[in-house]
Parts: sequence; C-alpha cells; structure tokens
Amino acid sequence: MTKPARCSLQTAQPSFAVDVRPCRERIVVRVQGEIDLATAPRLHDAVADAVADGWSHLVVDLRAVSFMDSAGVHLLLDLKDMGSTRRGVPDDRRAPRNPSRPRAL
Repeated sequence: MTKPARCSLQTAQPSFAVDVRPCRERIVVRVQGEIDLATAPRLHDAVADAVADGWSHLVVDLRAVSFMDSAGVHLLLDLKDMGSTRRGVPDDRRAPRNPSRPRAL
C-alpha cells in the first residue's frame, strides 16, 4: 500500500511595498509585489496622500509588480479618474509596449 502524497500550503503573504518619492516636479510611486484585494487599499492611500499634499503629476511605477487581480485594475482606473478630476497628468511614457499576457486558468 502506498502512502498518500502530502501537500503543503504556504501561509506567508508575498511581500508588498509602496515607496513614494518626489522626483523634480513629479512624485513617483513605486510598487513591489502583488496588487490584490488585500493590498490595493494601501496603494490607494499612498496616492491619495500624495494628491492631498498637492502633487499633481504622479507616476505609478509597476515594473516590480508580480501579480495584479481585478482589484488592482479597478484601482488603476480609479487613480486615473482621481488624476483627471484634480488636473493630474497621467504618465504612461514608460509603460511596456508588450505587457505580460494573463495566464489561462
């Protein structure tokens, strides 16, 4: 008789970090890790604080993001709208020309 295979679940949350730094006339918000339902509010708060402090030109750097679910996409649309209503200037000059394709389920 063979033993059933054991499986292990990792319970540790992947790291997530938001770094907000002024860079000349704009502020750069660098995001690292996964943007999902649990982490999207932290990114929203960081950007909202920057806007409340008077920054109108925001750049959200997503190059170190390893995963984004629909909550993250929704957040990006909200941030774009926030910039439009506050006369912010969306900056997508450094957006990748060939973004990663979503994986099939």
